[in-house]
Amino acid sequence: MWRAGVTLAGSNAATPTDRASDDGMLYAAELIDWPLGSAELVTLSACETAQGGRSTIEGLRGLPSALAAAGAKRSLLALWPVDDAGAAAFMARFYETLATGATYEAAFRATKRAAIAGEIPEAKSPSLWLAFVLIGN
Repeated sequence: MWRAGVTLAGSNAATPTDRASDDGMLYAAELIDWPLGSAELVTLSACETAQGGRSTIEGLRGLPSALAAAGAKRSLLALWPVDDAGAAAFMARFYETLATGATYEAAFRATKRAAIAGEIPEAKSPSLWLAFVLIGN
């Protein structure tokens, strides 16, 4: 769980001495302890946030399993590297659709359909909209 994580803004200024320090990284091992039981959705639209290492004992390890263990009801993550502008446009449309009262699943489907139809120009490439997965826990 120390291999999976995200780099936080401002991490270039950090001078880590060990994993317990504030090194600008948020690791899956640290996320497990977060109280996310009331979180309906955790979105990490950064590159490869849905990736995890495979283990015969633990199954898939990484951010998805850490979020589930922390209690998040669902997570929206990316399977591979995504373009910043495309990811931002995709997420903006997702949250706009969600704000209309759609369920998480319906908003996600509608956003993918809009991207496929070319209604989100920055996200029309299949390599972008296919990258995002909505994981229910």
